[in-house]
Amino acid sequence: SIIHDTTTRVTAEKSLRESEAYLSSLFENVPAGVLVIDCETREIRDVNSSASNLIGLPKEEIVGKVCHHFICQACEKECPIMDLEQKDDDSERVLLTAKGQEIPVIKNVTKAKLKGRDYLIEIFTDISQRVKTEEILEKSEERYRLFFENNDAIILLVNPKNGEIVFANNAAVKFY
Repeated sequence: SIIHDTTTRVTAEKSLRESEAYLSSLFENVPAGVLVIDCETREIRDVNSSASNLIGLPKEEIVGKVCHHFICQACEKECPIMDLEQKDDDSERVLLTAKGQEIPVIKNVTKAKLKGRDYLIEIFTDISQRVKTEEILEKSEERYRLFFENNDAIILLVNPKNGEIVFANNAAVKFY
């Protein structure tokens, strides 16, 4: 009889399973949406649960769809990496949910070679709250600007460190 010591192979297989489980856990639990897109077909090949939740569909209904179905709809045939030959893309875009809702996102896309094929790794985060806050801030700034500029009272904003006038409203300009 022949006896083979399989300890090395068994240890390597166990290590590989642990590594795969570790990477799978990272992919699924990252708090940003992640899409893996085939460069040749532009089809989504994998999606994590954060992306699935934002899109509002189960993974099975997202995988196989063309990426422009969910993100960068206006940029079809103008993909920054595939069509415009950028190395990567950091931009604000709109994610289209299954219900047709548009969610503003900040995304990062980069090219990667996986299992001998070229893929795009697209990571995006919902910035809806930030966009709402910016809109509220802009409206507030506009109200205060109009109040200061159109007030009949003289209003000066002075730098307390050097006494320099940094803002004067119309009434102050007319008076002085």
